[in-house]
Amino acid sequence: MKKIKTFEGACKVLGHDPIKVLPKVSSFPKAHQKALIATAKLIIINEALNFVDNGKKKWVPDWNNTSEWKYYPWFWMDKPGFRLLGCYYDYSHTNVGARLVYRTRSLAEYAGKQFAALYKDLMVL
Repeated sequence: MKKIKTFEGACKVLGHDPIKVLPKVSSFPKAHQKALIATAKLIIINEALNFVDNGKKKWVPDWNNTSEWKYYPWFWMDKPGFRLLGCYYDYSHTNVGARLVYRTRSLAEYAGKQFAALYKDLMVL
């Protein structure tokens, strides 16, 4: 499977215009604008990665299905900086944003590494 490497690539897969799909954040406090843009980009990237991985069919996690695992990247912040620590799964509950889960562990690991800067923009002030 050819992996999506950029936000623009994710937009192309889903047929979105990368400029038009981003929210207008100028009315939000400046300290949170980067996080809002990162969130929007990660939602598109997440949807595109899961779409391609699911045979070009939209994938929506079924939170009522305790047999369906949902994976997410887990990060660590210390002196060397912000980095991917690993990937974890949930099946019927979550301690992460439900919109940013992946179908497979390898997909979550890929997203966590490839898009670490966006996750950092989302999570770190």
